[in-house]
This record gives sequence, C-alpha cells and structure tokens, in this order.
Amino acid sequence: LYVMVFEKYYWRASNRASLTVVVSGDDGNVYVDAIGSGGGQGPIFKMSWGAEKSFVGTVEQILQPLGFC
Repeated sequence: LYVMVFEKYYWRASNRASLTVVVSGDDGNVYVDAIGSGGGQGPIFKMSWGAEKSFVGTVEQILQPLGFC
C-alpha cells in the first residue's frame, strides 16, 4: 500500500490543488485511486476553478499508456 500526496499552487489566481494517490494490490492486481481537491483563497472567490480535475487527469495520462486505464 502506497499513499502519495501532491500539491500545486497557482500564483496568478491564488488557488491551490491537492492530489492524493493510493496504490494498492492483491493477487497480481493493481488498484490506483486518485482524489483531487482544491480551492481559492480570495475574500470573495473561495471556490474551485477545476484545477483538481486537471490534477487527477495527470495521473490518468501517466497510467493510460501503461494499460492501467
């Protein structure tokens, strides 16, 4: 079982995105779970602009050529 946490900060929009990836397996099978989250820091716009979906998409782009998706 492996748990990895990544974070990105977007300076221009003062947003951050977090990505948690859990890799586990049994009987020769590998399972990968990717959970993205994010949000803004401004006084008015404390909402996500979709950065977390893009961050999770990075994991899909890495695993797809390997035949995991």
